[in-house]
Amino acid sequence: MVRKDIDTCRYYRYDAGRIVSNLGCTNCHLLTDVERKNDKGWTTFEGLALMDSLKLLDYTFTKKHKGWYADTGSYKGVKMDTLNDCEIRSLIRYIKDFGRDIPMPVH
Repeated sequence: MVRKDIDTCRYYRYDAGRIVSNLGCTNCHLLTDVERKNDKGWTTFEGLALMDSLKLLDYTFTKKHKGWYADTGSYKGVKMDTLNDCEIRSLIRYIKDFGRDIPMPVH
């Protein structure tokens, strides 16, 4: 018997973008698709988007940030374990979507 888990998380790009903004991710990880690393050697969003999702989870949230996020803003002093599973999944998808060529609807 195969167990199937149902994903109850809904992805809202706007909400994920707000979390990224509030955490201050773009202060260090530039939103540029020109380079994989910026002039300080930090991985850009393009470089993060190219990572495997599991590596991204481990690299971004655990190893490099040691579980901590922003020093200022609404997420000041927030640790990774205070974000719920759906927020973490949304952040990973938001980062992964940055490296994809996704067509936008035309009105």
